[in-house]
Amino acid sequence: MKKSDMTYILGIVFAAATSVAYCCVRWFKIEMLRYYPLEHVWKWGRQGGPSQAWYCMQTFAFLCGAAVALAVCGLLGALMLAFFVPETLEKSSPKSAPV
Repeated sequence: MKKSDMTYILGIVFAAATSVAYCCVRWFKIEMLRYYPLEHVWKWGRQGGPSQAWYCMQTFAFLCGAAVALAVCGLLGALMLAFFVPETLEKSSPKSAPV
C-alpha cells in the first residue's frame, strides 16, 4: 500500500464519518450549543427566538470524523507493519552464500 493510497482511504473515511456524525445529531435530536445572534450569546438547546446550531454541529461532526480517521490510520499502520514489513525485510536481507 502506497502513502497516496492511505491518504485517499483516510480522506474517504473522514468524509463518511463526518457525514454520519452530522446526520446522527439531526436524527437523534442531540442538544447542541446554539448561538443566538439577537442576544449575542451561546446557550444549550433551543430556548426560543432565532438561533444557529450549525457551528456546534459542524465542530462535533469534524471532531468525530477526525477521531475515526485517526483510529483507522492507526489500524492501517499496524496492519501494514504486521503484513508488509516482514516481506520487505526478507527481500532486502542478504542471503548467505553456500560454502
